[in-house]
Amino acid sequence: MLEVGGRRPAQADTGEPDPERVQGLASEMLRSEAGSALRKRRSVDVETAFGNIKRNLGFTRFTLRGLEKVELEWRLVAMGHNIRKLFLAESRKAGAGAPA
Repeated sequence: MLEVGGRRPAQADTGEPDPERVQGLASEMLRSEAGSALRKRRSVDVETAFGNIKRNLGFTRFTLRGLEKVELEWRLVAMGHNIRKLFLAESRKAGAGAPA
């Protein structure tokens, strides 16, 4: 809650990080060269995951109804995607031909 003049009232130290300070640090990190590179890479990585799930796993629609069940179904699909990624990475490390 803001006081008159746009200042926050003084608060006792609760051990939690100051949100404004954390937001400032995050903003600085995102503006750095490394942060910029991560942001550029993230957009590609996320699209690849959804494309892989749709195309390679054949998941194009949910079969269950209700938010709780859909969340569970999505977690299972994402888990399958991640296990497949781990399997393919280990196969490549071992020198075995990875299946498509």
